[in-house]
Amino acid sequence: LNDSRIKPHQKIELNAKGTSYTMIYCPSGSFMMEGYVDNSRRQTPIEKPFLLGETEVTQELYQVVMGYNPSKFKNPQKPVESVTWYDALMFCNNLSIIQGLDQCYDFPKNANVKINPNANGYRLPYEKEWEYVAKAGTMNKWAGCNDESMLGEYAWYEDNSNKQTQRVKTKKPNEWGFYDMSGNVGEWCWDTYMNISDSRVIRGGSWALPAGGSWNRLASYLHSAFRGAGCPR
Repeated sequence: LNDSRIKPHQKIELNAKGTSYTMIYCPSGSFMMEGYVDNSRRQTPIEKPFLLGETEVTQELYQVVMGYNPSKFKNPQKPVESVTWYDALMFCNNLSIIQGLDQCYDFPKNANVKINPNANGYRLPYEKEWEYVAKAGTMNKWAGCNDESMLGEYAWYEDNSNKQTQRVKTKKPNEWGFYDMSGNVGEWCWDTYMNISDSRVIRGGSWALPAGGSWNRLASYLHSAFRGAGCPR
C-alpha cells in the first residue's frame, strides 16, 4: 500500500472466483473524530494507508467466498445482512485465502479472537478508519452531505427504503467514492463498544432506522459519528 504509483482514493478492481469487486485506496492522514454523545471532537491520526470496499459486501461476493447467503432480502447486488461479527471475520479470512494473502484473524479454541497486525490480508476497519472514510475530508453530518434535505440522495433509511435493503450503488457516493456509508445496512468494525467485551461497534445506520435520533433530530442514527453496537455472535 505504500506503492507510490497508487493515488489517493484510487479504485482498484479485484476478483474472487470470477466475481469482481472494487476497493478504494485510503491514504494515511488525520481527521476530526467526533464523540456522538458528548459532542467532543479530537484530532485523530490514521497512521497507515489501507484499502476499503467501494460498497458494502454484496450477497454475490459473500456467496462466492462463504458458500452460503444468510440474507433475508435476497438479491445478488444487495448488501449481505444477517451476518454476525464472527461471520464477518471468517469472510475476511476466507477472502484472504482466495487471494493468497495472510489471514488476519486467529480463532484459538476457548479464547478470544486474535488479530495479526502484520498480516496483509483482509480485515474489518477500525472505527476510526470507518469514520475517516465516511467523512472523506469533510465535517459533513452524513456520508456525502451536510444537509438533511439532501440525505435521500445518498442514503437508504426508514423513510425511503420500502422496509428492506436496496441494491448497492443506487445512491450517490461520498467525496471519496464510497457508497452507502450512511444507511442500507449497518457495518461491523473491529472495535469493542465502550470496552464491553461482548459488544462490537456497528457504524452507518441502516434501512430500518430513521434519519433523525428521537432525542435530537440533528443527531441522526445515520450520522457519521453515530456508534451502534451488537453482540458478536
